[in-house]
Amino acid sequence: MSRRWAYGWGAWLSCLLCGGALAQFVSGDWVERSEARVQEHRTTPVSFLVLDAEGKLAPNATIRLEQLEHAFRLGFIAHGDLPAKYNAEAEVWRTFNAVSLEKFTTWRQMQPDGPESFSRDAVDRAIAAAQSVDLEVRWGSLASADTFDLPDWVVPLRGEALFEAWRGYSDRIADAYGPELIDIDLAEETLDHDRLSPAMIRLIAQDWRAVRQDLPSRLRYEQVLAGSRTFAAIEAMDGVLKQRLGIEGFTIDQAFPPRAVAQDLLEPAVQRLSRFGRPIAVGSLEIGGAHAIETAVNTETVLRTLFANPMITGIYFSGLSPDEVSDPSAAVFDEQGEPTAVGRTIDRLFRETWWTDTTLTSDKLGKAQAEVYRGRYRVTATLPDGSSVTTTLSLLEQEVEPSEIILMPVAESE
Repeated sequence: MSRRWAYGWGAWLSCLLCGGALAQFVSGDWVERSEARVQEHRTTPVSFLVLDAEGKLAPNATIRLEQLEHAFRLGFIAHGDLPAKYNAEAEVWRTFNAVSLEKFTTWRQMQPDGPESFSRDAVDRAIAAAQSVDLEVRWGSLASADTFDLPDWVVPLRGEALFEAWRGYSDRIADAYGPELIDIDLAEETLDHDRLSPAMIRLIAQDWRAVRQDLPSRLRYEQVLAGSRTFAAIEAMDGVLKQRLGIEGFTIDQAFPPRAVAQDLLEPAVQRLSRFGRPIAVGSLEIGGAHAIETAVNTETVLRTLFANPMITGIYFSGLSPDEVSDPSAAVFDEQGEPTAVGRTIDRLFRETWWTDTTLTSDKLGKAQAEVYRGRYRVTATLPDGSSVTTTLSLLEQEVEPSEIILMPVAESE
């Protein structure tokens, strides 16, 4: 390769990937198919009726819809305190609405010295920091079937003794943090280890259902979006449901190596894992590439494939900076805290491609309707006479027939 050609390639690549200029890299029938599924499953209709302050129909009113947040949970695994550069309005950061605390919340860390110990300082700080910037909190796993992840005092336990220790710990977590959480995995590493029996899992699930009926309890399976482990996870899911363990959903993890992602293999794997109709969270996702272009292509391929499947309820990236991921090319931010190809692709998809920011005009009957991505919204109606009204809406569920939302300014005399 000549020096001049190499310079030209590098300059072109830098220009293409810089700032907000990151273009769509993927194309083909599968892109159109996945986008159609996104529109089918991730949007909902909304209808407005605009009235003036006297309650009369207001034609030709301008209605501004500004999306504030996705209903879909997009987050990251925190490896420490929130970065000093965190800014909820900044590129990439603005896409996140959740954080996983699993690096702080292992049983080994929370109860290192016995059933009476309870090390909660790091977790309390992390939850307070997350809530201060409106990030919802995912716990991670209560227990692991892998001895390595258990407290030393738990390792020798088996059978009923192990269950009682697990149940006591589970009860403490439920009492201390149950109301703060949006998600929890009851157990992990069960594909490779059988220490935690179905009977134990069923009782722990029942305990949590009594505490928080609205909190999805899940089992977690690692590295199951590629290869034979996909089928091992499917067999395990089938067994969980047939044994009626009371598990509402599942969590899956995957680290994609730095080579091209085969979408024609990924999509069937996602479909197979979602065949049971149970919600699935991607608890730890890492997407690498041999170079910036391949990383961007891989990221877009994976995110489009996952977001198009309605059973995928959330995605958490395994780390943000190069030192938090196994492959530095998978980092969301570089060493200087600037977005990488991964980060810019996340931002483009979730704040441009799959984001609603639009203006409607009411018809002669004061009505207007739109199809929007599910989430929270700020809505402002401005009438021809200059009066206006602003409200916030939570359009989180998919509706067949839209409810009519009335927008009416408050009269001055009121």
